[in-house]
Amino acid sequence: MFPNSILGRPPFAPDHQQHNNFFTLSPALYSHQQLIDAQFNFQNADLSRAVSLQQLTYGNVSPIQTSASPLFRGRKRLSDEKNLPLDSKRQRFHSPHQEPTLINQIVPLSSERRYSMPPLFQTHYVPDVVRCAPPFREIPFLEPREITLPEAKDKVNQKTEARHILTLVHKHFCTRLSGYIERPQLIRAKVPIVKFRDKVSCVEFDLNVNNIVGIRNTFLLRTYAYLENRVRPLVLVIKKWASHHQINDASRGTLNSYSLVLMVLHYLQTLPEPILPSLQKIYPESFSPAIQLHLVHQAPCNVPPYLSNNESNLGELLLGFLKYYATEFDWNSQMISVREAKAIPRPDGIEWRNKYICVEEPFDGTNTARAVHEKQKFDMIKDQFIKSWHRLKNKRDLNSILPLRTAILKR
Repeated sequence: MFPNSILGRPPFAPDHQQHNNFFTLSPALYSHQQLIDAQFNFQNADLSRAVSLQQLTYGNVSPIQTSASPLFRGRKRLSDEKNLPLDSKRQRFHSPHQEPTLINQIVPLSSERRYSMPPLFQTHYVPDVVRCAPPFREIPFLEPREITLPEAKDKVNQKTEARHILTLVHKHFCTRLSGYIERPQLIRAKVPIVKFRDKVSCVEFDLNVNNIVGIRNTFLLRTYAYLENRVRPLVLVIKKWASHHQINDASRGTLNSYSLVLMVLHYLQTLPEPILPSLQKIYPESFSPAIQLHLVHQAPCNVPPYLSNNESNLGELLLGFLKYYATEFDWNSQMISVREAKAIPRPDGIEWRNKYICVEEPFDGTNTARAVHEKQKFDMIKDQFIKSWHRLKNKRDLNSILPLRTAILKR
C-alpha cells in the first residue's frame, strides 16, 4: 500500500535529479540495475524486480509539478519505444551514473487489452468513468449484467453496507473470476476490504467501498513518494523486513502497511536535517480535507520538488530508522504525526487510551495502528526493532535482517 500507480515516473528530469546514492547498504540488492555503490558488504540475491511492486495507477503524470522551473522546461522523457503515443511509453528514471532502469508500467492501452479480464462481450455500453479513476474510457467492459453490484451511496456504513457489498464481490471473485484472480480474502476490519491478486500481473489489490479518506491519503502518500527519491526504495525494504519478521499483518494484531509507511515518513521528517517536510503544513490548500473529492488528484500538481540537504544514503537511513524506533521514540507517551512532522503527546480520547502504538491518520485523526491491541504483539514489534538494529549495526549486512532470496520468493 505504498497506499498499493503511476508511482513510476519521478518528478525530476534525468539530468537534474536530486542527489541520491540509492541503496549503498547493499550492492547486491539492486545489482541488476547497478543502482548502488557499495559501502557495506551486502551480498546475495537480486531484488531489482521488487522495485515495481508499487502499482496503483491514477494517471500519466507525476504529482509533482516541475514545468515552472527553467531546469526542466522542454525536457522529454526518455524511452526505448519509438513512434508510440506518450501514454503508452514505459516510465523510466535515471541513476546519476547508470543506464535508465524500468520501474513501472502505466495503465494499459485499449489495444493491449487486459488479459487478466474474462472474455469480453460485444457491447456499445461504456460506463461513464470519472473523478479519480484512470482513463478507462478506451478499455472495453463486460456487459452490465455481468458486473452488476449494489450501487453505493456517498456515505456507506462500513460495518453493514460495505461488508455486504464486499461479500458479493468476494463471492464473485471466488467463482466467476477465479481463473483470473487469486487469493481473494474478505477482511472484516473497521474499514472492510477484499484483498486479491491478479494472476497475470501478480499485482496485489485492496478493494474497499467508499472509503473517502483512503482516496485522500493515497494522493498524499503518492506526493511524498515523489518528493524525494529515497522514499520509495526505503519504504519497500522496510515493508519487506516487517513482512519477513511477521510484524506487518493487521489481521494478526501487528502493523498494517499504511502505518509502516507513515512511520517511515515520520522518521524522515524528524531527522536533524529533515529529508521530508509536512506537506499539509506547507501546502494546506493542496491537502485540505475540505477539498472536493473530484479535485483531490489535481492538488499535488501545485507542489514543487523538495531538495533536502541531508545526504545520507539508503543504508544509513535504514539503520537510523531501526535505531529511532528501538531507542528514541517514546511509545508510552508519544504519537506519530506526519501531519505535524513530529512526535506529539498522545491525545486523551478513548481511541488512544490503552493503545500500545499510536499513529495519527493525517486527515481524519484516527489511530491507524489500532490493530495492535495485545501487549504480546506490541512487545514482539518492539523486540524486532531492537534486535534488527543491533544485528544490522554489528554486521553491516542486509542479509542479517532480511534474507534477500526469501524476500524474493515470497512475492
